[in-house]
Amino acid sequence: PDCVAVARVASKATHLQALKDKYIHAVTNREYYERLSVDKGARIVRKGCCGRGEDRSADAAPDDMIAVWQDTEDKLLKEILERQAKRDPRDVRPTHSGFVIFHDKNHATVFGHIASWVRNTEWVVRPAPEVLAIDWMTTNDSQWSRRSEDITLVIFVLAVLVLYVPIVLFIQGLHNIENLVTTPAFSWLDFILTWPTLIINLIQGFLPPILLGLVNVMIPVFIRWHMRFKFGVDVGVKEAKCRDVYLVLLAFINFFYNLGIGATISSASLIASGSARVVDLIAIQIPIQSFFMMKFIINNALMSMPGLLLEYPRFCYRPFVAVVTGITTIRQQENLNTFFCRFNFFKFHGIGISMSLIGLAYATIAPIMCVFCALYYFMASACYKFGFLYNRYSDYTMGGILYPGYFTYICICLYVKQVFMAALFAVYLAPEITVCMAIPVLFTIQMHMFILRRFKAAGEKGALYETHFDGVPDVLPAEFLAESYVHPGLIPPKPLIDLSGASAEALEVVRSFPTGSTKAP
Repeated sequence: PDCVAVARVASKATHLQALKDKYIHAVTNREYYERLSVDKGARIVRKGCCGRGEDRSADAAPDDMIAVWQDTEDKLLKEILERQAKRDPRDVRPTHSGFVIFHDKNHATVFGHIASWVRNTEWVVRPAPEVLAIDWMTTNDSQWSRRSEDITLVIFVLAVLVLYVPIVLFIQGLHNIENLVTTPAFSWLDFILTWPTLIINLIQGFLPPILLGLVNVMIPVFIRWHMRFKFGVDVGVKEAKCRDVYLVLLAFINFFYNLGIGATISSASLIASGSARVVDLIAIQIPIQSFFMMKFIINNALMSMPGLLLEYPRFCYRPFVAVVTGITTIRQQENLNTFFCRFNFFKFHGIGISMSLIGLAYATIAPIMCVFCALYYFMASACYKFGFLYNRYSDYTMGGILYPGYFTYICICLYVKQVFMAALFAVYLAPEITVCMAIPVLFTIQMHMFILRRFKAAGEKGALYETHFDGVPDVLPAEFLAESYVHPGLIPPKPLIDLSGASAEALEVVRSFPTGSTKAP
């Protein structure tokens, strides 16, 4: 009693949201022509404007653009308010999701820590995301549809991993071209050895890490395209799922693929001759592959960090659009500034963890790797901080939902490093060292489980101690309860501030002009 403030079923109003977008578009165009009229000293007229599809003869009167877009704006506003009040089932559709809003954080935290469903398959209860972090397109997903999404996600990951096998083979072939031409299958490439030493060194040392970094650029695009309408209403949960997929792909492509394929190609001639065991030959080559990993980390830092600072897509796109479309109003400038400004949290976390995996795995075999990883993180810290604060923008913070997963993956990197070292010494037939390297895995698992058991629930659902209030409770205001967790299409449009950039006096003068005239009556 007296705990729940609002309980509402999530409804989708996609058509009403489309009308609101058209309304904003009409306001933007009306402000544009008002500013243009002020700059030119006359009301702007056009024939056959707004794409209305009317048959316009050559002697037809031109349209006053300010009046046309003002009329369109008024009609859309009237239609939106009428359809919102009517709530026709064709416009407003209930979904399988709902939101319960409590009066204060303490009650919400207590509810989050208890089992609030009868059967595990009946309800899935979790803390709601921020209002602006809701993906309304997925509010109608059922549990069965999400299970099918998990299956398609596994198929997607396997398809990408299979696709990148020949790509990594080609890159490692370039990196080990001198060893490759010694095998009978690729002896026809021996003419490459006649090239100048500088060219061969560029092909073997400089080109492969750059190619690997370039092909990695497409992975986030594939992930974002595949996950755009999947995995729940919380954008933060979706970012965490994208981070998981991205990290799996980077771990295999950047580490396991390059490690195994590179070691195999380096020993190709000895493997073909059968002079030693394949496992022994690959084990000898694994430490040597650290040179490729070091070059990859350095090239990644030197290539990606300038891009984070300069923001190539926005740097090239924004001036082009500003010149071609003739952006003049403040609203148009704000819309242009928000283009390509989304901060990819999943990419930021995925790249950082993959670099940690490489650095930790080689920290014992090649300690110099720690220096290269430290250099990467030093540059990444400054560049990502600058990009996040000044070049990128996000409507939501996600409340640290990615942090528990980040900690888990760092622990997994430790598991890989310890198992990797134990397996390597086992191949070298050193049982004592193998046991010494395997024992710390147990302590790492214990530490990982202990920290998750103590802090995971508090991190996801809130700490009871922190949300306990003394004195005046943190009661939510009525205006927040009225419009929070309501589909944007169901919220009535609010009066918009004029962002044409022209003064009120100049606008009054222009509005007093007759159509097409440069003089006031």
